Amino acid sequence: MIPGAWRYAILALLWACTPSESDAPPVPAGHQPGEEAAVLEAMNRYVAAISASDLETMAAMQTPEGMTYRARATEGGAWEVVARPNSYWVDPSQADGRAYQERYWSPTVLVRGGIAVVWAPYEFRIDGQRSHCGVDVFDFVKIDGEWRVSNSMWTVEPEACDDLLPVDISLLQSAARPGLADFATRYAAAWSSQDPDRFAAFYTADGSLTVNDGAHSRGRAAVRTTAEGFMQAFPDMRVVLDSVTGWGDHAVFHWTWTGTNTGPGGTGRAVRLSGYEEWTFGPDGLIASSEGHYDEADYQRQMAGPAGGT
Repeated sequence: MIPGAWRYAILALLWACTPSESDAPPVPAGHQPGEEAAVLEAMNRYVAAISASDLETMAAMQTPEGMTYRARATEGGAWEVVARPNSYWVDPSQADGRAYQERYWSPTVLVRGGIAVVWAPYEFRIDGQRSHCGVDVFDFVKIDGEWRVSNSMWTVEPEACDDLLPVDISLLQSAARPGLADFATRYAAAWSSQDPDRFAAFYTADGSLTVNDGAHSRGRAAVRTTAEGFMQAFPDMRVVLDSVTGWGDHAVFHWTWTGTNTGPGGTGRAVRLSGYEEWTFGPDGLIASSEGHYDEADYQRQMAGPAGGT
C-alpha cells in the first residue's frame, strides 16, 4: 500500500502530465473546412467558365483590379514572367473560337477570414489536344458573401505533364458539369436495363463507343448494336456507378460491372469487373465519344473459371 503522502504526490504528478485541452496541437491557421469546400466550389465554377470560354461568368467571378502572372519555363531553366490585369482575360477579343479545357487535381486550400489561396497542379488542352501542364495559384477574397478570384499565378510547363499528372486519373477534377451525377446514374441504369435503345439515347447521332482501344462503334445505331451484344450475352448484367468527375466537355465515369454469361452459347460463368469510361460531350449534352477501359486479362480469367463463380 502506498503511504498517504506519496499517494497524493503521485496523483498530483499524474494530473500535471495529463494533456489538457490547451496542450492539444493547434488547428492550422489556414484550416477552415466549411470555407475550404466553398472556395473549391468557386474554383470549379471559375475553371468551368474558362473551359466554356464564358467570359461573362469569368468577369462576374473576379475582381476587376486584380492581376495575373504567367511564368513560362524557357530553355536553360529560366522563367519568363508576364503580368496582365484580370480584365485582359475577359476582353471580347479572347473569344477566338478555340475550345479550351482546364482540369486540376490534389488542391491545397488555405483560408483565413475573408481571404483564401488554392494551389494545384493542372493540365490545359486546346481543341482537345494537350497544350501544357503547370501549377495554378489562385487568390480569393470573400465579397458580399461570395468567393471571387482576386489574383492568380500559374506556370506553363509543356514538358512537365508526365511529372505532374496523377497516376489515378480519378483525382482529376474541376468544373463539375451541371447534372453530371444524375446523367451518370441514368447512364448506369440504361446499361443495366436490357434496353439497347435506352442506352444508345445517351449518345449523339454520330457518337462513338470504344472498348479497350478496339474498333469504334460510330453512330447511334452502332452503339446500340454494341450494347445489345453485351446485354444478350449477360442477361442479368448490372452496371453500378462508382464515381464520376467532370471538367468542361469531358468526364470520367467509374463503374463496377457484374453479369452471368447465360446468353446464347454462354458459358454460365459469372463476371465482376471494375473499369471506367472517358466521355467527351457534344453541344447537345449527349456523349460524342466514350472510351471504355477494363482489365481484359482479368475478364478472360473469370470467363475461364468455374461456372457460376468469379
